[in-house]
Amino acid sequence: MLPRLPCLLAVAALCLSRPARADEATNPLFAPRSVTAARTHAAIHVDGQLDEPAWATAAPGDRFIQQGPKPGEAATLRTEFRVLFDDDALYIGVRLDDPAAHAIEAPLGRRDDENTSDWCFVEIDSRRDRRTAFSFGVNPAGLQVDGVFIDDTSYDSSWNAVWEAAAHVDATGWTAEYRIPFSVLAFHTPSPGTPMRWGINVYRSNPHSGEVANWSPRVPQLAGVVSLFNELVIDGAPSPRRIELTPYALLQADHAGAPAPRGGLDANLGLTPSLGLAATILPDFGQVEADPTQLNLTTFELFQQERRPFFTEGIDAFRFDTSLALVSRDDSFAEEAAFYSRRIGRAPEGDVPGDATAPLATDILGAAKLFGQTASGWRTGVLAAATRGADATAADGTTTPVAAASEAVIARAVREADHGNRELGVFASALHRQVDGALADQLTRDAVTAGGDARIRWDDQTYEARAWSLVTDQRGSAAAIARLASEPWHNLDRVDAPRLHLAPGATQLAGVAADARLAKVGGDLLWSVAARAISPGFDVNSLGFQRNTDWLLAAGQWSYLQFPTSAWLRSWQVGSDNLGVGWSWGGERRAAVADAYVKLDFTNYWDATLTAQHEFAVRSTEWLRGGPALALPRREDVKISIHSDTRRTTFAGLDASLTHEPGSGSYALAAEPSLTLRVSDHLAGILGATLEDQVVGWQLVAAPAPPPHTDVGARGDLPVAPDGTYLVGRLHQRTVALSLQTDIAISPRFIIQLYAQPFTTVGRFGRFAVLTDPGAGRFAVLGPGEIRTDATQLHVMRGAAFSVPRPDTSQRTLIASAVARWEWSPGSFVTAVWSHRGDHQIATTTARLAAELGDVLAEPGDDIVLVKLDWRFAL
Repeated sequence: MLPRLPCLLAVAALCLSRPARADEATNPLFAPRSVTAARTHAAIHVDGQLDEPAWATAAPGDRFIQQGPKPGEAATLRTEFRVLFDDDALYIGVRLDDPAAHAIEAPLGRRDDENTSDWCFVEIDSRRDRRTAFSFGVNPAGLQVDGVFIDDTSYDSSWNAVWEAAAHVDATGWTAEYRIPFSVLAFHTPSPGTPMRWGINVYRSNPHSGEVANWSPRVPQLAGVVSLFNELVIDGAPSPRRIELTPYALLQADHAGAPAPRGGLDANLGLTPSLGLAATILPDFGQVEADPTQLNLTTFELFQQERRPFFTEGIDAFRFDTSLALVSRDDSFAEEAAFYSRRIGRAPEGDVPGDATAPLATDILGAAKLFGQTASGWRTGVLAAATRGADATAADGTTTPVAAASEAVIARAVREADHGNRELGVFASALHRQVDGALADQLTRDAVTAGGDARIRWDDQTYEARAWSLVTDQRGSAAAIARLASEPWHNLDRVDAPRLHLAPGATQLAGVAADARLAKVGGDLLWSVAARAISPGFDVNSLGFQRNTDWLLAAGQWSYLQFPTSAWLRSWQVGSDNLGVGWSWGGERRAAVADAYVKLDFTNYWDATLTAQHEFAVRSTEWLRGGPALALPRREDVKISIHSDTRRTTFAGLDASLTHEPGSGSYALAAEPSLTLRVSDHLAGILGATLEDQVVGWQLVAAPAPPPHTDVGARGDLPVAPDGTYLVGRLHQRTVALSLQTDIAISPRFIIQLYAQPFTTVGRFGRFAVLTDPGAGRFAVLGPGEIRTDATQLHVMRGAAFSVPRPDTSQRTLIASAVARWEWSPGSFVTAVWSHRGDHQIATTTARLAAELGDVLAEPGDDIVLVKLDWRFAL
């Protein structure tokens, strides 16, 4: 029954679906509207009061539309805004009436922390491309957040700009006042006498009433966000000059030596109102938040978010979306990307001797990027960066090169037409490493990627078609190419797939990938179907993010959303977001998955989602890490997610899942509770936990020696077994991780944050077996006379006798930090950071989870203290 559930729900949704309601098509609130900015010759003092006479000269924008809880209806709370401008900036004043002004939420927090609060956002499509927009938000306490819209609907909160806002609360509501310099926006200067016409939206969120409203229509049944913005007319042509220099000075100390001073420079230059140049010399990313600890039992790399300021600026200009919403056997396509900025300044990739210590990242000597829109309408981004080499240092002081000096270039250009309904783009990237000596046999010398994409929407943006294609070319020594070919995402040395093997002495690895999809993106019933091909030699991992090659895929999604008239239910949704089947180019079925979910949003603002998923029997080409394809049995998953009313000062959530794979004796039970607690407007905390108990029935313990030049580290440093012998064990893994964050907000520009994440996991092995028939997924369990264990070793006496280290392990990690950040002037900061990281991993036969959890808090580690001053100069 479970595999048929997505199909049955889809049929039911089709039966229930209906054409757009008449009021959706004729609602006067949905009709295009316009507001005109008034020029001001008097100074505007940004204090949230709107008491300057110039505000009365501007025409108001009003009649807001509910986004929720009753999408498409007129907002019940009155909101009105006006727009002014002078030669340097745009000013927006917003009046937000509230008959329950005493209930207005106005907590402080870290800049860019969109916490539970009343909010007012101004969103501006200054390019008027109907695809991208800048977003500026403020709450009644004056806390600022900003971000950018990419590709009409995708929002990225990592973008930051220097702008001003203030708010004022009174007996009948509150007021928000903005000053947004023209220099932070990208636009084209029109011909003399012609006004600028931009897109604009004002968004309001009111937690105590639950109402969310916009000036431009933004409801679930309508496709698009930026493409639906109403019009802002500016009868003037500012020509802003933007020259910003931000030198920094940093003092860093750790246990290894005396404090070390450093310095560098960030520069931003506005070449034209729509085109900017950013550069950095010796950038420092020491204050960036630590990545969380994650348990990874797969052969695939974990994706980490970009947090470094230089790379988040202008991020929309470099986006080439190759993601696909499909997950099969823990192999996800959702994070695939042609450009993954964390490759620049990445951890060294060369082999590190066992007694040596390598740096966590390679130093970036400098980087520059040009981004914006040309006069001919191309949205463009070009980035170049240079990194220095790195050495690992042994205890006796000897060094081993582990990273080569490199130069990288990324270029992206997109042209839109038909008011953003048609789009054509190109992408290219290149990486050159200055490899020599031992590194020449470990790392490729050159990596190039090139391709293009296209998109079209029609029928009032109801339907959309997309396609993209990329080709890659990697070159280096024969040893480096052979090593690359053995990486988990290629696995070209599989013993049962002669079609994949490289030609002897090959110094080049090339490949191609392509994707086409069709989707309905407007209405109650949404759906998409996609087809993708990835050749075995395709590789973007030098500057992109990739887990998968050798795939032929078909995938789909659908959802049906309704807003019933009910005393207990605000909305309900059914659908499937993980439907797909895939094969290798050799015809092996590698994926077959179907899921279905039901999501309920209650009138008390709680929500719940239940998901059931079935994975059919498939063959895994990665499980044995270079060995033959292994037949994996069917698997079922059930997940539930529950959240209490997030409008409240304190709210909780729970995500829980159960996975069962009876054919291998595997299961996983996981729970992730969370609690957000706001003690006052100045003090808040977040507590989260991850609790997991899982059994992996066929965890690989030892395998035959890899071919020459294979990257042994990519195989997980597996112990070597005799030829043809694959030893697996039943792994029982228990994991506990906690995360605790406390925010102490002194003012909107001064905050102290405390963070800690203790993590511990214990894995014990038993029921060892050897592979007998990979095509059928059969193993022979080793009996008492065939395997013997002692304190440190496993001795296998089946066939050719061999011994390997006992695989039982325990790991405990403690990450902690304290950050104080003061914005003493717009764009200028003083940051003080203490960070601690302690890691301890051992092979053990006696560790218990409770003991490990108790020891983690006392885990010694590395402590770093730094103080950094960023001083912005605007010329």
